[in-house]
Amino acid sequence: MAGELAIIERVIAEHQIIRRNLQGVQSYATDYGAFFSLQQAQSGLAQSAVEKLSEHKTRMLESLNQIQKGLNHHFSFEESALPPLFGEAFMKALIFEHSEITQYIAKAIVAGNLTFEGLSQQDILDHKALLQEETARLVDMIEQHANLEEQMLRMLKKTFTGKISSADI
Repeated sequence: MAGELAIIERVIAEHQIIRRNLQGVQSYATDYGAFFSLQQAQSGLAQSAVEKLSEHKTRMLESLNQIQKGLNHHFSFEESALPPLFGEAFMKALIFEHSEITQYIAKAIVAGNLTFEGLSQQDILDHKALLQEETARLVDMIEQHANLEEQMLRMLKKTFTGKISSADI
């Protein structure tokens, strides 16, 4: 039982780290959008503004790549440690969601890798909107997944300990 509780606590703790990292991605996406809007309102997109947008986008992509790397490690741990706790059917569902999230991160990274060179102002605006939408959807997808997973883990924790903590309420 102590081993199972340690696994549960580790997964929940890793979810908190992932959430903090997701806030960084959201922050970069917001900064990216705000900078873009400011530049467009002031004078259209000058070359220096495009360079700044590229810098913001690069930081956001670096953050997405870190999320991808961290989630791959986290998913690998879950997929090896949770089967005895969750059983075969739930593990299949969990692995399916992990796959969906992994594919969506890859899609967001591909969207973010588009360069601005040779693009019209409208194309850049469209790209900015797409990248912000993809990032917001990704964050929501990961949050929903973690919340559902944590509900299951807290239920299991109650069965092992017979106790309800303040986090379970």
